[in-house]
Amino acid sequence: MHLPDIDDLRAAETRIAAHTHRTPVLTSRTLDARFGAELYFKCENFQRAGAFKFRGACNAVLAATDDEVCNGVATHSSGNHAQALSLAAQIRDVPATIVMPSDAAQVKQRAVAGYGARVVLCEPTLASRETTLDTIVTPVGGGGLLAGTAVAASATAEPVQVIGAEPETADDAYRSVAAGYIIPVEQTRTIADGLRTSLGERNFALMQRHGVRICTVSETGIAAAMRLVWERMKIVIEPSSAVTLAALMEKRDDIPGQKIGLIFTGGNVDLDRLPFA
Repeated sequence: MHLPDIDDLRAAETRIAAHTHRTPVLTSRTLDARFGAELYFKCENFQRAGAFKFRGACNAVLAATDDEVCNGVATHSSGNHAQALSLAAQIRDVPATIVMPSDAAQVKQRAVAGYGARVVLCEPTLASRETTLDTIVTPVGGGGLLAGTAVAASATAEPVQVIGAEPETADDAYRSVAAGYIIPVEQTRTIADGLRTSLGERNFALMQRHGVRICTVSETGIAAAMRLVWERMKIVIEPSSAVTLAALMEKRDDIPGQKIGLIFTGGNVDLDRLPFA
């Protein structure tokens, strides 16, 4: 099994550059003062399709041979990867079929269909879907972003601690890292719907290689962090993005460093199901 390294990341960056947004890094003096640190928010909620996952989907589709995509592409996803792959398929002009759990947010189902993909609904269970910073905190669901971040961080001149944040009610990454092997997530309920998937084997291997840490956060913490960003930073993030700030709010003593990067992975929000009034 080939585990990607920094050269693979650079090749992917070149491949997708013409199709992706260069998203901003924002700061907030209010939040710096609150947490006693310099915080840098990488805003992938401004990425095409509304989430960081467009980068990986675009790279996969563009890197595939004509024979590999002659019959189109397919995936199963609760939303963000579904939208990302649908848009990537549209760019390459190949058909896409997306299997989504029936309880996936309507806004995400509509977005997938809007990119021209065929949506197939299934039951909402795992079986049915199959400048240097001191610390970087990223959400962890399937582990792709966390693994990729760890690879990139390993190529920096100074050591960078990489931490994955996930809901307490979907803590498979935390338990897997502790056990040393993948423990699949069971059916779970969390407002961070993008983090309900199990770790991929290659992603987990990279997490182990680079010594990432995992911390878990409460549902109330996720909602509070999401609301704080909406109110103070005036940007829209989804609950799956808010886990990074929630980790800082609930477990600041466990997150080292003065300069802390937090990745906001997406901004696709079902406005009819906001976790706060």
